[in-house]
Amino acid sequence: MKYRSALLFVLILHQAMSQDTLVKPGIFSDRNSVQLELLGPAGIYSLNYERVLWNRSSWKTTTQIGFSILGTRDWSGINFPIAITQLKSFTNHHVEIGIGTIANVVFHKTNIYGYQWERYMYFNGRLGYRFQKPEGKFLFRAGYTPLFYPEFGHWVGLSLGYSF
Repeated sequence: MKYRSALLFVLILHQAMSQDTLVKPGIFSDRNSVQLELLGPAGIYSLNYERVLWNRSSWKTTTQIGFSILGTRDWSGINFPIAITQLKSFTNHHVEIGIGTIANVVFHKTNIYGYQWERYMYFNGRLGYRFQKPEGKFLFRAGYTPLFYPEFGHWVGLSLGYSF
């Protein structure tokens, strides 16, 4: 009798452990992503890391940090875009609204001092569309990203990314 009870216990335990993890519909299975953004608040391009902070079936909150390096013969600069975004989800399609800031460090070539550097920050918004399946790896974003420094300016951005 002991052997039958032990065998039954082992079989039940094995069956319970072999079950797939239950994922609620609409929740992202992967909370991290890397994205290449063309145009967007950082200028011509940026490489970004994004993390889902709040992951519900119809609402999600993400935070993002990235960098881009731009320049010419007379100047070079490094941009660090930082943003927080709220997503309203409709299965694979999502509406994004967010705010962010871009920290810039720019090196100017001068005749007197060689290179001189300056730093500044400006702010941006985001209103966009995102395609990402809850269990998928690929994501696509397109959005309106207005800039707020030193004057208001209209801008757009496209992102391709991979979730992990």
